[in-house]
Amino acid sequence: MFLLKESPMKEEIDCDVFRNVMKQELKIVVDDLKDTMKDAATTAITKATPNVVSSVVEQTKTYAAAAQENQKRLVEEVKSAATSTHLVEKICQKMDNDSVQREMKKANILISNVPEPDSTLPGKDKKEADIVYLCKNFEIERNEIINCFRTGTMKKDSSGEPIPRPIVAVMLDEETARYWHNEGKGYRIGSSWINPDLCRVDRENQFLARQERRKRREQVLKKEDQTAEKC
Repeated sequence: MFLLKESPMKEEIDCDVFRNVMKQELKIVVDDLKDTMKDAATTAITKATPNVVSSVVEQTKTYAAAAQENQKRLVEEVKSAATSTHLVEKICQKMDNDSVQREMKKANILISNVPEPDSTLPGKDKKEADIVYLCKNFEIERNEIINCFRTGTMKKDSSGEPIPRPIVAVMLDEETARYWHNEGKGYRIGSSWINPDLCRVDRENQFLARQERRKRREQVLKKEDQTAEKC
């Protein structure tokens, strides 16, 4: 009895069938995986979307706040720069005005404690009376005085007596003015003083300088008294 062997053709057919079956199975598995992965991805994205949106919103708020703060800082800097520029311009203008005032006053002298002329005299006669008084009592030459006028307002002392207003005398030139006010040191004749006619800022600086000198003298005297007590 002879055994029948399977032919090679049958083996090839069986392999083809197996491969087709495997392809079908794999296709089913892949399709299932696609659906599963799609559902999982959709679910994950849906869950993550609120957090992502919230994060984006928070970052946007942060950026907006930072931009607003930077804009505010920039506005303040611009304001500060504008204020500084205005202040510098104002100071320069004030310095220019002071320079103009000094130039206008450099030939003037200021004379204090000169009796007021008769109040019944006309304006021109009052001025002439002051010039005559200066020439007579201060020995100033008439041709050295170009003009003169009273400055300030009339005030009264504690007893009710009127305090004479200072006289501003416009001298022939700056050299003559410097001679009479003693190079800015002041010149005393009787109860009157002749000083330079200073602009406001120079008067304030001079006052502060006097205050500082007085303070230093007091400190020196106090120190000397303390040293004497120790001895």
